[in-house]
Order: sequence, then structure tokens, then C-alpha cells
Amino acid sequence: MSCLVITKIKVQNFETFKAQYDRGEGVRREFHVRSVALLRDATEPNQVTVLTRFDSVDAAKRMLTSDKWKEAAKGASTTAMEAYFTEIAEEKTY
Repeated sequence: MSCLVITKIKVQNFETFKAQYDRGEGVRREFHVRSVALLRDATEPNQVTVLTRFDSVDAAKRMLTSDKWKEAAKGASTTAMEAYFTEIAEEKTY
């Protein structure tokens, strides 16, 4: 079953975070991330939510615990982070 990881991140500076986030593109491709959406709060610009889709919870955990991902995430200027692993029970496109 597909997995959507919802990550809420408080950053010190969005531009610094975004530059570091972009450097992780190769790692996301290597670990077969299916899609990603980077959301910036409309009223609090340093509050970010990332929606990352994987084929499974195991695939998500493999990437997020890998040394490559930890290295890619260094310097992202985050002050707080929460991650939620969810399984997609149903998805529709309209």
C-alpha cells in the first residue's frame, strides 16, 4: 500500500531551507520517491509542510533513516520537525 509521509517543519529561513531541500533531489530519486509537494504556510512563511509519497512505509523508512538522506538534510536550518507515516487508503483525482 502506498505511503504518504507528512512532515511539518519549522525553519529559521525558508530560502536557506529550500536551497538545502533542492540538494536532496538525487537522494529522493535514488530511493524512488513517487511524488513530493513542498507547502509553505500562507501566514507563517517559515512553517513548511512536505508531502512525500512512497510505494510503502518500509520504502519511506529506508530513505529517511539512510546516511545519504541524513547527509542531504544537513544545513537545512530547521528548528522543529514532526513526521507522520500514513498509508493511503483511497485517493481520487477530480
